[in-house]
Amino acid sequence: MDKKSTPSLQTKKETSKAFQNTILSWFEKNGRDLPWRKTRNPYHIWVSEVMLQQTQVDRVVDYYQRFLQRYPALNDLANSTWDEMLEYWRGLGFYRRGRNMLKTAQAIVAEHAGHFPQDVETLETLPGIGPYTSRAIAVFAYEQDKLVLDTNTSRIFSRYFGIEGENLLKTLAEEAHWLVPKGKAWAFHQSLMDFGSSICGAKTPLCSECPLQKKCVFAQQAPTQKENTLPKKKLKKEVSSDRVEVAVGIIHKQGKILITKRQSGKHLAGLWEFPGGKREGKEDWRTCLKREIFEELGIEVAVRPHDWLVDYDYGDQLVHLRFHRCSILKGEATGKENQKLKWVSPQDLLQHNFPAANEQIIHELATARYVDPTV
Repeated sequence: MDKKSTPSLQTKKETSKAFQNTILSWFEKNGRDLPWRKTRNPYHIWVSEVMLQQTQVDRVVDYYQRFLQRYPALNDLANSTWDEMLEYWRGLGFYRRGRNMLKTAQAIVAEHAGHFPQDVETLETLPGIGPYTSRAIAVFAYEQDKLVLDTNTSRIFSRYFGIEGENLLKTLAEEAHWLVPKGKAWAFHQSLMDFGSSICGAKTPLCSECPLQKKCVFAQQAPTQKENTLPKKKLKKEVSSDRVEVAVGIIHKQGKILITKRQSGKHLAGLWEFPGGKREGKEDWRTCLKREIFEELGIEVAVRPHDWLVDYDYGDQLVHLRFHRCSILKGEATGKENQKLKWVSPQDLLQHNFPAANEQIIHELATARYVDPTV
């Protein structure tokens, strides 16, 4: 569908009631039995929402139950430390999420007398809580009639109503609020999440089994056209461009590790990173890293065989990283492009914001007993 001719959702109101009723009826028979659906405790809802970010539901269930056994109330978490909390978070990845949870719990106790805020504006002032999480708490804990947009709900709306384009999420956020049935926001959104993960999947939608198919724009199109009518934002993530291969250096000196700050105008600007760069063709990985570090910092390094391999999809780019421990053979590190440099202890790495692909490595370096490499 040409985005110039994409209809407004406002023209689709006549079909919204049937859409709502069908989704809710389907959920009554097919909804998943999940532990966080048995509570309206905002703290418990918040824990589940943070854990569910970029983590599969089946994996989260055990973590959620174990975490709440140790921290059954907000005050319990607020009185904890990151080192202790880590024992109940380890394995979920994305450790910044966990650290932000601890900060948020402490902020709610200190600034809100231990009571979870109910309005989305206040919720979004807390560490790690953005528009999605704030609305999820408002709907799933307080049953407010808010619109919660995630990949599942956006995909279903886009397909059923024939809405697409580069600004899909913006369009839905502005126009789709009336799709939420009054007094039924909780059930409606739970329905959409389960429906999107089982029937209206991203890659293989089960249109022949879908109770919405008769009025669904996507289902009524020829099979050969369907691939091109998925929301563009989602397609972009599923068909990332050819992967970029990056050699990364963990440069050690006197018990500290060298990090650099990405400059403005670059991808992921303002975040800290380890030195390194793209591999050229079939260039040897260690040769690549030596070259990149010399060009970037003006130093010669000895490079050990890689310690970690990481594949990460940023949505618009798939990155393959090889992390090597290094030691300086000659020279003093200086930013050849005037980038900021810093030597930090492994533990202090946790206090700096790194690209998401580095999360696991940061955690392992920060929590392992420090040993300078022998090259």
